[in-house]
Amino acid sequence: MTTDSAGEPADTLGHNSGSPSHRLDGLIDGLCHVLPLRVYYEDTDAGQVVYYANYLKFMERGRSNFLRCVGVDQREMLSRRGQDDVLFVVRRVDIEYLASAEIEDELEVRTQLREMGGAKLVMRQTVKKGPQTLTKAEVVVVSVKAQGRPARIPDHIRKKLQPYVMADGAAANEKG
Repeated sequence: MTTDSAGEPADTLGHNSGSPSHRLDGLIDGLCHVLPLRVYYEDTDAGQVVYYANYLKFMERGRSNFLRCVGVDQREMLSRRGQDDVLFVVRRVDIEYLASAEIEDELEVRTQLREMGGAKLVMRQTVKKGPQTLTKAEVVVVSVKAQGRPARIPDHIRKKLQPYVMADGAAANEKG
């Protein structure tokens, strides 16, 4: 059984609804969000391996689905734009490509929230094929107001994210 950061049974899909579409969101495993995906022809380049920029797309899906699974509704954030809420935008990506995936490979995008500051989130993401890490990245995301200026992460979002921030010891011991 999967448990949340407090040791309680986790709703691994992050939703109260049993809708089949929620299975597309991946699941929370402890402090890590896991999004399974398959490599399609459209993801590959002339060398028949995943085109390097597509790993960034895979990671974007992982971050978006992590937020959805912990109860942060990005559609609601967009609808409130210009009011009292914020959007998350990528500020920096430090990525390392270690190995390639090919068509039909089954991958996992693993997302961990390493740090939450006033206006920023630092996430560690890996793309794995079985036990092999193909790509790893540190992604810094900032919250911004409609004008594009950094803004403090609202308390209602902060409360949803806080249980998933990795402690320093957990981050050092995590295999990712």
